[in-house]
Amino acid sequence: DPKAEKEEFLNVVHRKIPPAGILVSAAEPELLRDAIDAASAAGIPVVTIDSDSPKSKRLTFIGTNNYVAGQMSGELLVKELGGKGSVALYSIPGQSNLDERVEGCKRVLARFPAIKMLPVVDMAGDPAKAFDGTRSLIAQGKTAPDAFVCLEALSCKEVADVLDRAGIKDKTIIAMDTAEGTLEWMRKGMI
Repeated sequence: DPKAEKEEFLNVVHRKIPPAGILVSAAEPELLRDAIDAASAAGIPVVTIDSDSPKSKRLTFIGTNNYVAGQMSGELLVKELGGKGSVALYSIPGQSNLDERVEGCKRVLARFPAIKMLPVVDMAGDPAKAFDGTRSLIAQGKTAPDAFVCLEALSCKEVADVLDRAGIKDKTIIAMDTAEGTLEWMRKGMI
């Protein structure tokens, strides 16, 4: 919830005893920009992690080159699919780090016309939406995608759970990050 993130960020900045510094992953970079600038003006250094707010007065950004991470996902996907098949991507459109991952992945897949990309599943930061979106993709009468690429950390365990419940074992699932639920499904051989 980007608005709640900004509100909490400003609450921290205005505490009676301010923090020595703040680490933040900006869900919406422009929305958080003035709050970061307020912290900087108050002498509180801010470091953005994972998702940057590059136009703010943050001290620095530490994180993944998300475009390259998306490209790596796309390259792995092409290898796993043998250059053909249908793909569902999961993301949170509008969150810059994830948009960069989507763009990197799409750039790689564009070179393979036998790979069909379905519309991005907007899981909106809610694992339940990833679960429901996956159920919709594999609903009776539909041809399930050949691959599911989770470009954020919350959806992949949900995707694996839905496919497992449906008895679908022959699909490629690519995940990002090391969330325990994702690691558990990797150990089970689903991701």
